[in-house]
Amino acid sequence: MNISTARGFTLIELMVAITIIGILTAGATVAFSNARSRARDAQRYAVLAQIELALETYRQVNGSYPDSGGDWVSSCTLPTGYITGLAPTFLVKLPLDPVSVTGCRNGNEGYRYKSDGTDYKFQVYKTVEKEEKCDLETKAYWEPNSSDRPNTCSVYSAGGTAF
Repeated sequence: MNISTARGFTLIELMVAITIIGILTAGATVAFSNARSRARDAQRYAVLAQIELALETYRQVNGSYPDSGGDWVSSCTLPTGYITGLAPTFLVKLPLDPVSVTGCRNGNEGYRYKSDGTDYKFQVYKTVEKEEKCDLETKAYWEPNSSDRPNTCSVYSAGGTAF
């Protein structure tokens, strides 16, 4: 029996194959993580448009926007009722931020709303992940990220810019 005729992989060949698999796995993980962040941001921008439409419909029916008493109300502090009267009539339910829903790091992050009844501002507050500007081409009142509110985008009525 001659052992020298046995065929197999050398240690070097196995190490090269494992290294290539590791590099491909690391690249796929980064790409997947990036895609998930962009998907959560797309969901946030869709919520801005949905809330804007619901608030305008609410105003047409009731003559004013839902009043928050002039204070910010947050999806973290009041997850099912941060905009009184909007759900279930004008929305099935109030949305929760895809990251903040698992635990808010502070009381205001996620979605927040402020209104005096005449004007409103609704924000995706400090949770936008890719730090890209809001879609300024399609909505006149969408606010880009600002230095005092990083990772934030808003939709608001004409007088809500002051909030």
